[in-house]
Amino acid sequence: MGPQIQADDIRLELLGGFRCDMGAIPVHLAPSQQRLVAFVALRGPSRLRRSYVFGNLWPEHSEHRAAANLRSSLWRVQRKVGDLLCSDASSIWLHPLVRLDLEHLEQKCDARAASADLELLPGWYDEWLATDRERYRQQVIHAIEDRCRGYLHAAQHARAIDLAWQGIAIAPLRENTRSLLIEAHLAEGDPAAAMQQFDAWSHLLNAELGLAPGREIAEMLESAATQTFAHQPGFGSGGDATVTRRTQISDAAATPRP
Repeated sequence: MGPQIQADDIRLELLGGFRCDMGAIPVHLAPSQQRLVAFVALRGPSRLRRSYVFGNLWPEHSEHRAAANLRSSLWRVQRKVGDLLCSDASSIWLHPLVRLDLEHLEQKCDARAASADLELLPGWYDEWLATDRERYRQQVIHAIEDRCRGYLHAAQHARAIDLAWQGIAIAPLRENTRSLLIEAHLAEGDPAAAMQQFDAWSHLLNAELGLAPGREIAEMLESAATQTFAHQPGFGSGGDATVTRRTQISDAAATPRP
């Protein structure tokens, strides 16, 4: 077995691809070993029964063969990376001192990472990963939105817009993220960009799902339209341009035609 783990010795990354470092040295693990580590790590500090692990990782094999595969992969992982994975006769679990990138989603989202860098284990098509991938996708989106709201509160509108676009790349039809982008454009004094995004999103939402934007975001844009045109020469607060634009926004938020 490899050397005993020290605090902060091992860093495990699953977002954007699999990577394991011991100190400053990358550790090479074979695909079967990577999958064992990722499967256990995604289930946190819980102790997992060996039968549960090998049943998910090697479902096509007999129980005897799958159990042997698990013993072999576990031995090789522990030989290379010390106690990255802990085990006893019946269970396997992730060492609690391992630094896992999934525990620092907000900081990773704030690093101007591309959406591919925030995807959980891209290129892996294992059946057991589907639920984990969607769960962490939702966590990434929520982390982006939380960070975006923080930048809006701090009047850092450009950073908020950058983060909103990250969220949209991951979930193009999600209303909360699109609303934050529109709010950021309005906050930096660019209602034209906000309305352009609303129009584009309305068409996309209708085309893809047959749905319309929620009333809350439409009301935010209607208010912006009133303020924008009311300050232009030749238009009062009830001018034709104001009425026309507010009507367009209201219509977009109405139930779309089938």
